[in-house]
Amino acid sequence: MLDQTIASLLSTVLGGFLTIVGGFIAIYFTQHMTNKAEKKRLALVKIEEAYILTYEVTAGLRSYVARIGREIISSENLQVDWQFNEDFLNTNYLIVQKLGMVIQLYFPEIQGDFKEFSISMRECLNSSSQIGVTRDRDEFKNIIAKVEEAHSNMNLAIAKLIEKV
Repeated sequence: MLDQTIASLLSTVLGGFLTIVGGFIAIYFTQHMTNKAEKKRLALVKIEEAYILTYEVTAGLRSYVARIGREIISSENLQVDWQFNEDFLNTNYLIVQKLGMVIQLYFPEIQGDFKEFSISMRECLNSSSQIGVTRDRDEFKNIIAKVEEAHSNMNLAIAKLIEKV
């Protein structure tokens, strides 16, 4: 009788202990999987943000170069809207800085690619601020080529991030 009571008590204690341990393990595992899924979702959101910012600054610069190019081609006396020019440049510098922040915080492994992109974009933006003065059509081609190359390199780096996620 005493053996049966001890066996019953022991099985109850052991069952309770295993239930508690199993509960902790299940909670830990569930939390771990939730965190992992959340990190992946956040990474994808930030990758999308980086791609959109890259596109915005590149498309804006393409549009701006095309606008100035049309003005140079269509008029003898070039009248550049310098206020638009300054606003455009400031907006795009801010976009490049925001992109840099996203890259630095979330994807430090592609900082080298971003640095090349940033240098190319700043060079293009600085050159574009001089377009109205130079009136050189070949400069347009060079600027557009730099923009396209920088944009392509940055997109390749972003694509590498997507593969990792």
